[in-house]
Amino acid sequence: MAMALKDDLRGEGFRGEILSEQPLGPMTTWRIGGPAELLANPLDVDDASCAVAWANRRGLAWRVLGNGSNLLVGDSGVRGLVLRVRKVMDGIDFAGSTVVAGAGASLPALANAAADRGLAGIEFGAGIPGCVGGAVVMNAGWHQFEIGNVVKNVTYLEDDGLVLDYRHDSCRFGYRTSAFRGRRGVVLSAELALTPDDPAAVKDRLLQYSESRKANQPTE
Repeated sequence: MAMALKDDLRGEGFRGEILSEQPLGPMTTWRIGGPAELLANPLDVDDASCAVAWANRRGLAWRVLGNGSNLLVGDSGVRGLVLRVRKVMDGIDFAGSTVVAGAGASLPALANAAADRGLAGIEFGAGIPGCVGGAVVMNAGWHQFEIGNVVKNVTYLEDDGLVLDYRHDSCRFGYRTSAFRGRRGVVLSAELALTPDDPAAVKDRLLQYSESRKANQPTE
């Protein structure tokens, strides 16, 4: 069945890597869990749209996998399609104090890139081992700092295949939640409005947040 699905998705024009019965444990921080019936690594937004549309037409369940941080996968695995966005759709593009980051971009990498440019507002992300897409969905943060505070716009792939832009107010950010949590769709990218600051001061705060998180939430 998995091989037939793989061939079918390829026939729809999906260009990225497709793996059948791929173990998901190694792709999570807990390192446990069974296989995905079909694991697809899209090359870009068009590939992600292709996979979602294909799964919907065939009535297949589908899920999105980012960095796999604190994600528990059952030993029996996951049936249907798992769309993995880590290290794809991961561009980080700065224009002045604004940055557009793809869903698969590492949150710590984004925080460090902003600090190098003397841009404040995302320093807390240095200690959160996740991707931008997941961070937006759950409004990731550390104490009073949340990514929703700096989100200007979210580009989102709806379940029906439409790609829409959601301005800040439409995202309905709350404590560890947003308009996208529990919703069938895919965050494609987020535009963040940061604040110019002294690079040394930004990097110092970034280091403090990172060390504080390690001390309070030791991963070992």
